[in-house]
Amino acid sequence: PPRSTLFPYTTLFRSVPIYERNASNYLFNDSKRLNKLRYIIEDIYSNSNIFEEKGILSVTPYLYIKGEGIIRINQEIIDLKKLNTSIGIPIDNIDNISFLDISNVTTIENLTTFYDYIGKGCIIYLGGFPTKGQINILNKIKEVCNTFYHFGDIDYGGYLILDNLICNLNIDINTINMDLETLINNKRYLSHFNDDKYIEKLYSLLDKPNLVKYYDVIKYMIDNRVWLEQESFYNR
Repeated sequence: PPRSTLFPYTTLFRSVPIYERNASNYLFNDSKRLNKLRYIIEDIYSNSNIFEEKGILSVTPYLYIKGEGIIRINQEIIDLKKLNTSIGIPIDNIDNISFLDISNVTTIENLTTFYDYIGKGCIIYLGGFPTKGQINILNKIKEVCNTFYHFGDIDYGGYLILDNLICNLNIDINTINMDLETLINNKRYLSHFNDDKYIEKLYSLLDKPNLVKYYDVIKYMIDNRVWLEQESFYNR
């Protein structure tokens, strides 16, 4: 089917996320068929995160967060600094969630790095590409703080996530450990690849204006066929 008919539910539900089985039942009168078609749909869109971007959720999404900042949920106050640990909060009803006293925000691509990372401000685990719910939460945080950082892999996915965040939040986002110097100084931990299709994906990043500051990194990856995973900073 054409792209325009793959997700007709979005007009009905607008920006409200929907569970995958409910969306499948709405589209096909079969709660499991959409899951069976997932790989076909992802291939049509050339996007392995199309379900998340369209707000189709497998389970209730949680926002994993730690560091410093105050969260108000249903008028109850949570002081992250006093907790001194990470927590997960459900974000299926963001109207009841607000944020106070946040100096800066750091989004983290991978879960193990989220647990390992120590830094100031509010630290948030994305789990790859941000979902609609996560973007809505980040935009709520942006109302009280617009200083954002991102720490992800130095690879195609890592910079695509960064571009996605910049587009959705409409602010400049600084990065942590994602520059050329970091890549060169960590040669011991580089991963090598020989996939020409991956080279094409990296070249596509050079067409994204939001990533112009990272063109030198991307070109280095292309010329040397390498990438660096963020977990490398915690295995030494």
